[in-house]
This record gives sequence, C-alpha cells and structure tokens, in this order.
Amino acid sequence: MSEFVIFMHVIISIISVVLFVMLSLRFFKESKALITTRLTKVLLFLLFFLFLDGFFNTMTYFVGTFTMFYSTEIIQIISKVGVFGSIVFLAHFAYDKKFEELKDKEHSVLELKEINKQLEIKTLEMERSQAMQERKLKELERFNTIAKEREAKMMKLLKKADKIERKLK
Repeated sequence: MSEFVIFMHVIISIISVVLFVMLSLRFFKESKALITTRLTKVLLFLLFFLFLDGFFNTMTYFVGTFTMFYSTEIIQIISKVGVFGSIVFLAHFAYDKKFEELKDKEHSVLELKEINKQLEIKTLEMERSQAMQERKLKELERFNTIAKEREAKMMKLLKKADKIERKLK
C-alpha cells in the first residue's frame, strides 16, 4: 500500500510540474487578456502548491534518503500553508470577480439613468415642438377662416358691382 501511495505522490508531482510549466508559458504569452490572466494565475498558484504538496509528501517517504527534509512537521506545515494559500487566493479571486460584476452593473445602471435623462429631454423638446406646431395649425386655421370670410365678402361685393354695372347699362 505504501508503494502505491509513493507512486501516486510522484505522479501527482510530475503532472503538476508539467502543468505548471505549460500554464506559466501560456501565461507569459497571453498576458493581455484580463480574464485569461486571472484564471491562469489561479491555476498556476494551485498547481504550484499541488506540486509542493506532492513533492514534500513524496520526500517524507524517503526520509532516510533525503536528510534535508527530515522534519515531517515542517513538510506538513508547508503543504498546509500551500492549501490554505490557494484557498485564500481562490476566495480573493471570487471576491474580485464579484466586485467587478457589481461595478459593471453599477456602471450600466448609471448609463441607463443617463439615457433616461436624455430621453426625457428629447420628450420635452418633442412636446414643445408639438405645442408649437399646434399653435401654428390654429393660426393657419384662423387665417383660413379669415380668408374665407374675405372671399365671401369679395364675392358679395363682386355681385353688387355686377348688379350696379347692369343697372348702369
């Protein structure tokens, strides 16, 4: 059983080192995108501490071979600090992500309020212009009635003039 545990720790250490190197190379290539870099930082951090945890746990099984890692208490503290650090980092990442979402929502609410103010201003302008057009329409209707009355008077005068002209002939 202990050989299987040692083998698993060695495999986990090797896989985490390979993934750590691959992701760190990708991180340095694609450090422009904000979300990609944050996710990559989290993954790098977790994989690094996974590597440390697996590496130091593997070293505990070879206590007789590697005397510099002889104290198992220090190794357990390092792995616990790694796990705790990764949890704190994930919590910070989640908080930062949520804070950005709230900030974006607040920004969009402010934009909507600004758009609402602009729409209210446009509505007031349109109401003023509609009131002005209604006044002009009333004036035109009034001028039209005055013109019709004058035309009717002119027609009466023309008829009277025709009657007078006929009488004179």
